[in-house]
Amino acid sequence: MMDESIEFADRFIRGITNKQFISDDGYPLAPLYQFRFDVPEYRTDNCKEESINWHDEENALRNVMLNMKKGMDVPKFSYGAAITDKSVIETLSKNKRYKDSFSYERRKVEGNEYHGNLLFKATASKRDMLQLAECIAGQTYIVIKRDDYIQNNQLDLF
Repeated sequence: MMDESIEFADRFIRGITNKQFISDDGYPLAPLYQFRFDVPEYRTDNCKEESINWHDEENALRNVMLNMKKGMDVPKFSYGAAITDKSVIETLSKNKRYKDSFSYERRKVEGNEYHGNLLFKATASKRDMLQLAECIAGQTYIVIKRDDYIQNNQLDLF
């Protein structure tokens, strides 16, 4: 499922659209990593995707924090971003339970060279998808609020 020749950063970023995906004590919850959408038409591997950004450099985080909804002057990830070590998904993709159904990729898109996806076979059980999301969320310790990022980096958006 995964092209072994592609290099990946040691961490990946998941944008957070709202605070419902974060616990009261500030950690990600499983819904942040759930595969909610159908298989896109362009995929030939029957995988659902969840967008991530590879944290190749600090600009990758800036790209997430400043990303706006298409055609609108509204932040796409209004709450912020979660940063996870690649080792978490690397381990899960080799786990006996998920090795044939879970993977990840780098898939650049227009205007975002850091873009990639977490991939899960559409034929896998909903229970496995939820448990995988819980595993990833439970191993994610860095959450950066968008407002804090903008203030700490002295970004003037208006």
